[in-house]
Amino acid sequence: GQTSLLWRLLVAPSSTVDCLSMQALGLLSLCYCARLLEVATSPLAPRNDRAAVGEDLANLEEDLEEIYVVAPLALLSVVSFALALCQRRRRRAASPEVDDNPVFALCGEAFGADLLRRFEGPRLSAARLQGPAALPLALLEHVLLPLAALVVGVLLEGLIVLLGGGDGSASTLRLVLSSWRSALLALALLPQLRALLALRREEKTGVVVPPDLKYWLTSAGVGHLFSFLMALYTGVAGAAGARALLLVCQEGFSTAMLGELLVAHFSAKCRGEKRLVLPT
Repeated sequence: GQTSLLWRLLVAPSSTVDCLSMQALGLLSLCYCARLLEVATSPLAPRNDRAAVGEDLANLEEDLEEIYVVAPLALLSVVSFALALCQRRRRRAASPEVDDNPVFALCGEAFGADLLRRFEGPRLSAARLQGPAALPLALLEHVLLPLAALVVGVLLEGLIVLLGGGDGSASTLRLVLSSWRSALLALALLPQLRALLALRREEKTGVVVPPDLKYWLTSAGVGHLFSFLMALYTGVAGAAGARALLLVCQEGFSTAMLGELLVAHFSAKCRGEKRLVLPT
């Protein structure tokens, strides 16, 4: 998915950035980099028992295998995010009228910005356009979704502890940050789905998902679907306890968000259609 998105940004940058959420790309980059750092810095407690040492070596091999998977994702997501930002700036410089496109403007805004602006007075509205308060207000808009993910992560980690699934070998801060990353990964595509909903409001017969987004979003949806099924199997088998239920909730939420798009994708494949159309 990340590879196809990067390719589209290289060969068709103008059409791609018009419907690509910058915040969604930035959050995905943050999540993948945080996961890579988490796995790479996973602590190993000193053991004297030979069986325990063998278990640690097995865990180390699993971490190395995960690094081989997460590292390319982190690199591709960071490169895609940086390239998308550059292409968006070039697009605005070459065609200033593109800001009148509601979908293009929405893709540059943070998720939850409308909610924050409802509580603004005339002074804050004026300060948003110019003055020293413009940058702090823009940063506040972009941290609303990560803050919501942090609250969800803390609540989920507390629930895991209550259910007796706490990990005594890791620090509380490390566990909370891991839960925050998992919650943020589940919410990262919300800004991009909001852009698709904006396209739906403009159309009356159905929304044709742009080819620049089709492969990326369907790949993400299929990946979350398989991860959900694997996590559900692990949770039902009882091999990982309460923490497996956290993964089931995360992947289930991500799959549900992309569920309509996946149904439309598989339906189009069965009909032999190349276009991906979401019903209005």
